[in-house]
Amino acid sequence: MSSIKVDPKKVDELSAQTKRFGEFVEREERKVNQSISQLVRDTQKQYPELYGRSELNEIERLLKEIRKQAEAISVGLRDKARVLTEAAARYRKDEETAKTSTKKKYEFVSPSTYYSTNGRLSGEGLTSYLEDALFQDPEVQKLHQLALHGTEEEKKEAKERIDAIFKARNTIARAQVAYSVYKAFRNTYLMQQAHKEAMKQREILKGYDIDEELYGADVNISEYFKGSALEACSYDPSMQIVKDGKFVPILMPEDNQYQYLLGLVLKGGAQGAWAQKQVDEIHKQLGEIGRA
Repeated sequence: MSSIKVDPKKVDELSAQTKRFGEFVEREERKVNQSISQLVRDTQKQYPELYGRSELNEIERLLKEIRKQAEAISVGLRDKARVLTEAAARYRKDEETAKTSTKKKYEFVSPSTYYSTNGRLSGEGLTSYLEDALFQDPEVQKLHQLALHGTEEEKKEAKERIDAIFKARNTIARAQVAYSVYKAFRNTYLMQQAHKEAMKQREILKGYDIDEELYGADVNISEYFKGSALEACSYDPSMQIVKDGKFVPILMPEDNQYQYLLGLVLKGGAQGAWAQKQVDEIHKQLGEIGRA
């Protein structure tokens, strides 16, 4: 999916041309106005008794009116040029933000990587693992001891179970974050799918006898998902397509600028409203392409 591409240089160029046109209107109007005004004054001076003086007065009145309108047009064009310059600056800032926001996607770190072959623990993120509430669960503690001191077969199985437990818990956290995003976009179908995924993972944890207070339906564990809100979403929250009475989920596009727009929509406010218009325009274009 492609997003609307805006060239700030073109916007700057349009701004400059708009400003020059405003200056041209003002300058040329003054030249013509001065020329006609001088001609009217000369005519009145040379022919003071000229029949039709009222017509000359009317010309002067019209010249003054034209002057006001020309000034208003010039001021309006200058204002438009200023707005375009600000828009170009905003587009540059948005592009830079979209580029800098390109980062390594969140990936689940398997706890088993902390267990070395010599029975020691090491690795980046180890402290967080040891301080994790889930690590304190009695069942996880049993597996932890086996991963350290069991036979080779016991160590292997214990580490696999620990990975599965933490992956299930983190998947629930991810589903909760995704649910909140889908809810913000009023995407009921995807909300339901996120809820189903969370319930599926809860059953897995229940099968491992993990304390439900750590993952139950009423427990908010979204903090354990360390990625961005949009990274939690497998599908585009803004797209709601129904075909033959069935909802068609659209995978989250990898386009950074498009995701940046969705992020602004989530934040709300004036920028969110602006971003929503851009997203709507993209959807409109996609619809036209689809119909074609």
